Amino acid sequence: MLRQNKNFFDFFAWVMFKLSLDAAYFFVADRFADYIFFSETNFNLIKYCESWMMLFLIFSLMPRKKIVSSAIVWLLLAVSYVPMLTLYGFLDKPRIYIWAVTLFWLLVFFLLAIMPRPKLKFLFPRQSVLVCGFIFAAMSFLGMSLLFLGIKFSINFNLVEVYRVREAFAAAKIFLGGYLFNWLAYVANSFFAVWAVKNKKWWLLLSVILSQSIIFFATGNKIFLFSLFLVLGLYFIARRKNVIFLMFGGFSLVVFLGIAVYYVMGSEWVYFLFTRRFMMVPAQLSYLYYDFFSANPFLFLSEHGVVKSLFHYSYDMSPGHLIAKTYFNRPETNAVNGIYADGFMNFGFLGMALWGCVLSFLLIIADALSRGKSFCFCFALMAMPAVVFTESGLLTVMLTHGFLFALLLLYLAPVETEGYSGNGLLRGSPKNE
Repeated sequence: MLRQNKNFFDFFAWVMFKLSLDAAYFFVADRFADYIFFSETNFNLIKYCESWMMLFLIFSLMPRKKIVSSAIVWLLLAVSYVPMLTLYGFLDKPRIYIWAVTLFWLLVFFLLAIMPRPKLKFLFPRQSVLVCGFIFAAMSFLGMSLLFLGIKFSINFNLVEVYRVREAFAAAKIFLGGYLFNWLAYVANSFFAVWAVKNKKWWLLLSVILSQSIIFFATGNKIFLFSLFLVLGLYFIARRKNVIFLMFGGFSLVVFLGIAVYYVMGSEWVYFLFTRRFMMVPAQLSYLYYDFFSANPFLFLSEHGVVKSLFHYSYDMSPGHLIAKTYFNRPETNAVNGIYADGFMNFGFLGMALWGCVLSFLLIIADALSRGKSFCFCFALMAMPAVVFTESGLLTVMLTHGFLFALLLLYLAPVETEGYSGNGLLRGSPKNE
């Protein structure tokens, strides 16, 4: 009976999230005639009904077990798949592509269900804390030193000006800046923010917030400003039993809040920063990548330096700038996109299947590395590196945006199950927090 009630509430939150995105598009998105073409509504009733059928299909088959891989899947479905369903009906998007994305997730579900999780041995908790602390201190010292020596920046909360800040940061060409600050902001700061809250080390939390703020002011990357709020919110959600209900219900509330603030206060910032930038824009770009590369040569990874010697790169600019120039007439914009588009632009539909296999393998590794450790802590650590899968290519996320680095910190995270070894649980039971 309790399980039936839980499934009902999970399903209710899942449906409400889709409805909230539909409402956000209908009442807000198509009011703005901006370059992303949301105002060009071309509603298709059949495809709208079809989107609900796909929504029910994915909900019925998605993993339910409360482990890190499942939670990452839920998060990625929320920020990438469901927004694509909304645009599919309202903008009459290609049927073959959204079904390919649906099959991508069905493949991931299947592989996560059948692939075994290897058992690993970990450091002792005290060793883990010392190693992680050293990594955090060294990265923070190096990052702050490079920023203060290599670039002049000022405190600026005007989010309209962030693009000038980004240009200044790019022009500074800071050594390792493309890796170090992403690793700090997405991974290391997330790790220690959650660890500080979990262990009530408020001085450490303030240090992390200061570090994150400096990185935002220097780089102008808006997601750095809000990522800690998302990570800590997901941490508290993951501590509860009904994670799916709270996650999708929470996202629904934020989307509805954006609509309410727009109509009551006349401000579109809540909608722009969360619903539009975080969900709708990546969904639209994914469809545009399909539209372009279904009629033009695939890349076969030729834009990556390691592969350039094997395959000729067919274009005169990077994929992100190419899409921005073709569809928005803004060649200066880097319209990068996520794992679906990345797989398709490199190898077509086969690439999407290959990328689904790679994602499944990475999630299996995450499960293995989180064995005997706090579920909510491990999920919060992996949340931001996983979210970037909706906005960047697979190899870029793994290296530049720190997904592999997050797996390293996940391995180093302290074991919390008494008597746990790499060969199994010797005594005690795993903690949930």
